[in-house]
Amino acid sequence: MKSTAMRRSSTLLCLAAVVVTLVAAAAAQRTPVWPLAFSVSFTTNNGTVGGKLYYDWALKAQRIDHDAGNYECQHFYNTTGPCSEVFNSDTMFTLIHDTGLCCTDLRGVGVVAPDWFDGAAYLGVEQIGQYKCDHWKKMHEFWTQVDSGLPCRFGFPGHADGLQDFYFDIESLVEARQPTSLFALAPACKSTQCPFH
Repeated sequence: MKSTAMRRSSTLLCLAAVVVTLVAAAAAQRTPVWPLAFSVSFTTNNGTVGGKLYYDWALKAQRIDHDAGNYECQHFYNTTGPCSEVFNSDTMFTLIHDTGLCCTDLRGVGVVAPDWFDGAAYLGVEQIGQYKCDHWKKMHEFWTQVDSGLPCRFGFPGHADGLQDFYFDIESLVEARQPTSLFALAPACKSTQCPFH
């Protein structure tokens, strides 16, 4: 009886140690925090089409340029040409470069804060291209390089089979304030509702 009780006690102690170790490891993972201002190139359409993300938290502004043939432009804006999305503090605007259309796309969807992934679930380490990346999930999925915390990939929910996902070129990331001209919009852009939705 004594040896059975001791074995159970030892098993429970070992199990408790494993649980404490796992909890400590999970607590050690910190959710990603973006630099306050940066630009970075990316590819979409499973690595076949380029784009660039510009971000400046002090300006409360973000811009995403999609090259011609991008899934985003085709699927949401019905164009095979390049398109851009510009975010201010509370609105997303869309620019269709081939036609010159600039319009208000989504009100209530503005630039994200640098700590916008706070509270995300940690899903472990994965290989993204040549980098080992931490995998996070909230509504979207986000991968950050293990060593630097820089963005590896951004995943969209839905059924696009990764075509819409951004695969970041970490080597192209430049931390610097962005020119305000990148986020400047014509007055008509703010008063014209996009016809896409």
